[in-house]
Amino acid sequence: MMTSEASSVLLVDDDQDFRRYIREASRAEGREFNTASNFNVALSVIHKEQKRYMSIFVDIHLHQAERGGLQLVEYVRKVAPHRVVPYVLTGDESDETEDAALETGAYHVFYKNTPVRRLIRYTRLAYVRKLVENQTKDKLTGLLNYETFQEMVMAEMSTARDHPDPQHPESFSLLFLDLDKFKDVNDNYGHQAGDEALRRAAEVFRWHVRRGDHPCRKSGDEFLIWLPDADIRVACAIGRKLQRELALEIIAVKDLETVKLSVSFGAASINRKDIRDVFQTFKELEHHADISMYDVKPD
Repeated sequence: MMTSEASSVLLVDDDQDFRRYIREASRAEGREFNTASNFNVALSVIHKEQKRYMSIFVDIHLHQAERGGLQLVEYVRKVAPHRVVPYVLTGDESDETEDAALETGAYHVFYKNTPVRRLIRYTRLAYVRKLVENQTKDKLTGLLNYETFQEMVMAEMSTARDHPDPQHPESFSLLFLDLDKFKDVNDNYGHQAGDEALRRAAEVFRWHVRRGDHPCRKSGDEFLIWLPDADIRVACAIGRKLQRELALEIIAVKDLETVKLSVSFGAASINRKDIRDVFQTFKELEHHADISMYDVKPD
């Protein structure tokens, strides 16, 4: 079961006195906020955060910064919609500011006279998790949906391409996975058994990839997994591990029969220096991983 330790809170504001006030007030309410003064510091905190979910409150008007609050909200909605919920916390109470924040992707706009206890209410894990899942997750399996996955992957490739940084991965891989004989399960045992097979497969993919890898249900019985900092050798090793783990799964069907699950996979990789158009790169990786599936055999 999730606990409050699985989430964190970040305030991004260039006013040092306000950051100090929020830290003290949130601590007094039993919920300590982390703080950052600008876009780059906030980005570092977001990428290094190890907890599963994060709420961030962003001041739109970050002075003395090349990239402001709206750019930060837009960035996290593209790169980390599966784990970060952005709000705006501002002293500017104009309709124009609120409209701009909501159009960019903020979930809500708060003003700086809002009591801290009300902000804390919006950082409760159950609320944050509900927002994330409603927007980004496949309802049957709980994995990322394809649209969110594609946007996240393209944003991550774009960041790696445009901002040379030793902290960014040098290579990326994409796994394409397809459950074997899934149509037979549906035809012979019904869609309830098929749905259970998909949920079991999703659980295996979720729990047996590395931290920082991103599984997705593409459609039907097809899944994708994005693997940062993985070349083709590492990607195939992960694919074979998933094959072995899924082979241990057995689902009960009608008349006390059981069905064993298995999966085929393909893999494709790219070095970050070779990334050009991110949409085209994503589609090429997806295509090559799909067609390579027939060349990869289980151990």
